[in-house]
Amino acid sequence: MSIVDLIKAEIDNIPENKLAELYQYIKKLVKPEKTLNHLWQKIDELGEDEDQLSMEEIVSLVKEVRENKTK
Repeated sequence: MSIVDLIKAEIDNIPENKLAELYQYIKKLVKPEKTLNHLWQKIDELGEDEDQLSMEEIVSLVKEVRENKTK
């Protein structure tokens, strides 16, 4: 049995009202190095791809779809 299987078995035994507490603890342990801000930085470094839609065009399309959906 792997360590993952052992942990899963233990988690299954935790009362549901304590799972949120466990989740918060795990989030504190993990603390990802690459955050969303890091992702946006990398995107900015890559620059724009002329073959792809711009952010403004994407936003405009999403708004149009949402407006048509509610009609």
